[in-house]
Amino acid sequence: MADEQNNGGKKSNGMAIAALVCGILSLVGACFGVGAWAGVVLGIVAVVLGVMANKAGKDTKATAGMVMGIIGLAISAIVAISCTICTIKANKALKEIENYDWSELEDAFKDLENYDWNSLLDE
Repeated sequence: MADEQNNGGKKSNGMAIAALVCGILSLVGACFGVGAWAGVVLGIVAVVLGVMANKAGKDTKATAGMVMGIIGLAISAIVAISCTICTIKANKALKEIENYDWSELEDAFKDLENYDWNSLLDE
């Protein structure tokens, strides 16, 4: 009954509710690195459903879903791209570490082990 009063007597539009839910989930997805890609997809779905629901008849839920979808899409895209770049850079760094010549570091540790630390105390 509250939906009928808010929408001028029209029944609640399923697409508007779906747009709202997808918009909310796209914002939530932006908070997680991997989930940000899901946030991008859900943001697009929220915008499309919001536009379709508004064409069928103005609905505040559709507008809210569309706005949240746009915001969620933007934030999720930034987070998803940033996390992807970071992951690629981290993988590259790990591969470089695997191929690193550690012999110099091993020699430095041997020098530290063989160092006469007592001579520092005598001074």
